[in-house]
Amino acid sequence: MSKTVKRFVISLTVLVVIALILGGAFFWFTRQDFPDTDGSVQVTGLIQPVEIVRDEYGVAHIYASTPEDLFFAEGYVHAQERFWQMEFQRRTASGRLSEIFGETTLGTDKYLRHFGFYELTRQSYEMLNEEARRIVDAYTTGVNAYISTRKPAQLGLEYALLGLQGVDIEIEPWTPVDSMVWAEMMIYDQASQWGELDNIDLLAAVGEQGYADLNPSYRPDRPVIISTEDLGKTTNVNPGQLTGFNAMELEYLLAQSRGLEASQSSPALLAELGFGALGGSNSFVVSGSKTATGKPLLANDPHMGISTPSLWYEIGMHCVEKSPECIYNFRGFSLPGVPGILIGHNDRLAWGLTNAAFDAEDVFVERINPENPNQYEVNGKWEDMLLRREEIIVRGQDEPEVILVRSTRNGLVITDYMVDQDQFAYTSDELQLYALSYAWTALEPIRSLEAVLGVIQAQNWNEFSEALRFFDAGKQNWLYADVDGNIGYIMPGKVPMRAGGDGSLPVPGWNDDYIWTGFIPYEELPRTFNPAQGFIATANNPQVRAGDYPYLISTSQYRGQRAQRITGLIQNDTDGVTLEDMIAIQTDNQSLPALEIIPYLKDLRFDDPLAGLARDRLLSWDAQMRMDSPEAAIFNIFWVHLLADTFHDQLPASQYPGGNHKDADAVYFLLQQPDSPWWDDLATPETESRDDILIGAFQSAYAEGVEKLGADVGEWRWGELHTIYYQHATLGRSGISLIENLFNRGPFPTHGSETVVQKTCWSATSPYQVRCIPALRQVIDLGDLSNSRMVHSVGQSGHPMHPQYDNFIEAWRTFEYHPSNWLRTQAEAGSHDLLILEPTP
Repeated sequence: MSKTVKRFVISLTVLVVIALILGGAFFWFTRQDFPDTDGSVQVTGLIQPVEIVRDEYGVAHIYASTPEDLFFAEGYVHAQERFWQMEFQRRTASGRLSEIFGETTLGTDKYLRHFGFYELTRQSYEMLNEEARRIVDAYTTGVNAYISTRKPAQLGLEYALLGLQGVDIEIEPWTPVDSMVWAEMMIYDQASQWGELDNIDLLAAVGEQGYADLNPSYRPDRPVIISTEDLGKTTNVNPGQLTGFNAMELEYLLAQSRGLEASQSSPALLAELGFGALGGSNSFVVSGSKTATGKPLLANDPHMGISTPSLWYEIGMHCVEKSPECIYNFRGFSLPGVPGILIGHNDRLAWGLTNAAFDAEDVFVERINPENPNQYEVNGKWEDMLLRREEIIVRGQDEPEVILVRSTRNGLVITDYMVDQDQFAYTSDELQLYALSYAWTALEPIRSLEAVLGVIQAQNWNEFSEALRFFDAGKQNWLYADVDGNIGYIMPGKVPMRAGGDGSLPVPGWNDDYIWTGFIPYEELPRTFNPAQGFIATANNPQVRAGDYPYLISTSQYRGQRAQRITGLIQNDTDGVTLEDMIAIQTDNQSLPALEIIPYLKDLRFDDPLAGLARDRLLSWDAQMRMDSPEAAIFNIFWVHLLADTFHDQLPASQYPGGNHKDADAVYFLLQQPDSPWWDDLATPETESRDDILIGAFQSAYAEGVEKLGADVGEWRWGELHTIYYQHATLGRSGISLIENLFNRGPFPTHGSETVVQKTCWSATSPYQVRCIPALRQVIDLGDLSNSRMVHSVGQSGHPMHPQYDNFIEAWRTFEYHPSNWLRTQAEAGSHDLLILEPTP
């Protein structure tokens, strides 16, 4: 061997060894957070041994002899799989992100500290009944049993990477309040954050008739959840109107609304976490009288912002021998960091949730004392505001950031940092004479977690409904079915009764004309049990028909396109609904608005004959928004242009329609008015008609499609435009491609659209990327619980290099489900791990 060759071989060997060392180091570094899921571990805090079977999908099935051990093990498992997520969530909810991330997250902390979620949760914990507190305490002990034995880098890759950047995080013990506080953020996500300001901006821009055109009433051909016959009560609710303001006060409101849009006061970080996606949800239950098995079937799929890791963690929890001392036996979807499950079933009954969209918030205009910014007017007298001091520790700063949070009798003052970003709403010259306060039912201690834990152990309808008496915050439709064949529905929660107004617009706070006078009594909230039609469907549509119910619930619920499609599919199934039928309904992608709009294109003539051929494809299309559909691509590009050409010339940019359920109905009614002023393009000297706008919008859409997808329309695919990107909540936008590639997944083409049952949110103002998805799907067979099906959208693990970090994505995207493995024999039938937790001697 020559010296040259020898040197080359030596050099190559050295490079290979270095590569192996670096590769091995990278392998170890990115996998040191993997938990042990097989074998035996001694832990402190257990009473008796616990067995944890992880099935082939990574779903943990826990078997324990006592309730304390059962929920201890859940806390232990959550910490194993998702502790960084739990850490990030507790810091988000309590406004403590800046202790880790410095000034970058200070705006988010200031915003959330106003709500005082952590202190409210501490008070809520003190209110828990004995059983609920026992569960929360046991869960908390289980979390600590795991995290106390590991270094930060062994709990999550995020800790390790932050450590490389010099961010030294000391893991604080988990507390019972930590186990409850994330529920506050889930409730926050369902609340309307001062939507009244958005409404008044629109009203000022287009006037009362234009406002009515863009906010059409609920259509009589659309279903409500409870029929008039089931209610047996009637009433009339007065519509909201802008009243009680002088010119100066009205100008103040408009200025705040426009400032809110400019400042984007709700922190961008919350949007990145999926908050405010306004997704919706579906749930429907069919009684045995209409199923093939003679027993109920229940389906549920909440639509939520896209998050990685998933918001949900599937779990099964079983007392080894069910008894009065250990009554738990359930399977479903949990929230990491929170004990129990929120959605699923036990051995007697199943339940599903959808956003009830009732109005539990109001914005009040407060008059401020010019001599004292901490006083406001109440019926002609100055009253002191409540003041709360908050200190925020910021990494890299020697002194904490201090804010003062003010509250009136109506609620939290939101014009301090939250809307206009200024303390006490000072202008450059003088004190503002007004402030806005925000009334919300969750601005006091709540008992909703206690209600959920009660549902988990309920054995029948009466126990189920009694448990929900304590579900005082959180807007949810609760759907029910049991093994005895019963089905039911309840909308619990604190729904305000108002002295005046309908909650859609800001109102004066300085007198008693619009104050909250109480809440709808629990016994009188909407509910139904075994309705004659044999099924119940909820899709964020109204609970009752307007005029059928003695209380105001909301004026802004979803306009019922999904509910209509679900109802029609159930009613048209005459040979007995099966589990497969329920899955087909849950994953249906037909757009009812598309079917209503397309006929107006039929007789139009286009300058470009190729645009006409594209139009012709739509005329025979089934309106299914499948990702491989050319027609879905054609229609949705056209929909974007139609909304822009119809409305943009007459609306401020902040009010451009995104194409949601309400916009679809607004267009539906306008299409029946070919000479409506909305069709006229104010930028031209001519007066355009409906057909002029339809032709122009379609031709522009065809040109955009050719540019983006090619000249052959038959090769267009909706999924090339409509994609999902799973972005990690904290490091997904680090700006470092290596890190982003470790944590993020996608983009992936997907089915769906805005108003279809299998809803995937997107906006015409920023087309076409998906913003929300059905975050989980379940179909429960009450005739045979072991036949039930489940899936969520990402994966069970929160560790990005783990094979179960993203193992559900493809199944979810292609409408595949996995068996729930309700029985232990099922959980152990395929490949599985068995971890035994042993009490420390």
